Amino acid sequence: MMMQSVSRPKLIKNIVILGGGTAGWMTAAALSKALKPDNIQIKLVESEQIGTVGVGEATIPHIRTFNSLLGISESELMQATEATFKLGIQFKGWGNKDSDYFHPFSDFGEAYQQINFQNLYLKAKQAGLKLPFDNFSTAIAASREKKFCFAQNLPPPLLNNYSYAYHLNATAYARFLRQYSEQRGVKRVEGKVTAIKTKLPDGDICSLTLDNGKTVAGELFIDCSGFRALLIGQLLKSDYQDWSHWLKCDSAIAIQSPLHSSPHPYTQAIAHQAGWYWHIPLQTRCGNGIVYSSQYLSDQQALVQLQAKIGLSKNARINGPIRFRPGVRQRAWVKNCIAIGLSSGFLEPLESTSIHLIQASIFKLIELMPADNQFALARAEYNRLINYEYNTVRDFIILHYYLNQRKEAFWQDCQSIDIPDSLKHKIETFKLTGILTENQQGLFFKPSWQSVLFGQGLTPKQTDPRADLMTNQQALDFVLRYLDKQDETVRQMPGHDCWLNQIGVMRQ
Repeated sequence: MMMQSVSRPKLIKNIVILGGGTAGWMTAAALSKALKPDNIQIKLVESEQIGTVGVGEATIPHIRTFNSLLGISESELMQATEATFKLGIQFKGWGNKDSDYFHPFSDFGEAYQQINFQNLYLKAKQAGLKLPFDNFSTAIAASREKKFCFAQNLPPPLLNNYSYAYHLNATAYARFLRQYSEQRGVKRVEGKVTAIKTKLPDGDICSLTLDNGKTVAGELFIDCSGFRALLIGQLLKSDYQDWSHWLKCDSAIAIQSPLHSSPHPYTQAIAHQAGWYWHIPLQTRCGNGIVYSSQYLSDQQALVQLQAKIGLSKNARINGPIRFRPGVRQRAWVKNCIAIGLSSGFLEPLESTSIHLIQASIFKLIELMPADNQFALARAEYNRLINYEYNTVRDFIILHYYLNQRKEAFWQDCQSIDIPDSLKHKIETFKLTGILTENQQGLFFKPSWQSVLFGQGLTPKQTDPRADLMTNQQALDFVLRYLDKQDETVRQMPGHDCWLNQIGVMRQ
């Protein structure tokens, strides 16, 4: 009896990344580290004629996990990208015009016998405490004093309950990762795509034809072509979920300026009548920008406001206006194509999540990377996870706009939106009970939500019943003892610029 031969799936031998910039070179670097170069060839197609958006220069602590995966030296990275340290984000004018609070990379206070600090703080307020919630964060206290050092360098009994990220030159970071990738066998191919070949009957992408006549073939294609979304959008027609009814800013202008004082270890997000400004200090310059709704502010008005804000002449180099439509692809992985970066979706620069969403996409791709060309299961799971990631970030960003108490038309409009049910549930639960359920799959954990909720004036109506085991005065004494410990910790920390010099990464 003849045995019927079973056709085996075709193994993936060639991965093609379309587009460089931060998304493309982060993807290339991670795949070149995670995959065996003897088995898979990685090619990145980009054109020097096509610029990148390159606005974002602020990160969140997750980037350190990415760099660690690659085995990148922190000092080498910081020197190459003019990086400074970041302990959090200062939000000015987001509650009312005079409000000022921080979103830190740290917990608030410390728990006592499983009673979390939020409840101790609320009881202390009943005993007469007048200090705002964000006074009880080591990262915030250090930020306000322009101080920094690695937490592990602080001796006991000082506090070490904070993390950090970087402010960096995103263009230099992409350049750094390109060198890293090419050293590990990634082949860069210069050229603009003029044609895309697909195969029947499944419609998978076979190859890209470039304007110089080259053909780049592959079994798996990664679309890092930015807002153009050449593969995932123009070719494969993946639907785009438009979130502009929730996130009303659609434009940005960026300008660099000289650094006139020592860099502070935090990003600034300063609200204006139709959006907000960012201010990000690097070692030798500052990144500045204005994010706004074109419905409420013209491009010319935005540019004039930004120039006046930072005191620059009209001859300063301007990047923008950059147009964007907040939202996400319904499916980031279609057929044999995966969108990463702006081609996958974009919210806005607030909370510095763009690089994180690139990183999250890369990590999930590596975890689900199929050995052959049968993608169905991996594709479905990837799309589910990426959709969840974008939705949780979306809710957190909407929260900032929704909880404002400003009187301008733009902000009044933000107050009146019908927010997603997932966010509505979170706000109402916190308002009534003070509870914030931890979700280990989302980006932002309890301290992040607490910073915005308390910072923009939302206070829970009740405390955890376990907190009633303490009197109000005992709770007040506890939080003040913590504040003394925090003050001593920050007092012994060096200045941010001194630390940059001490570890040898500051450019002279």
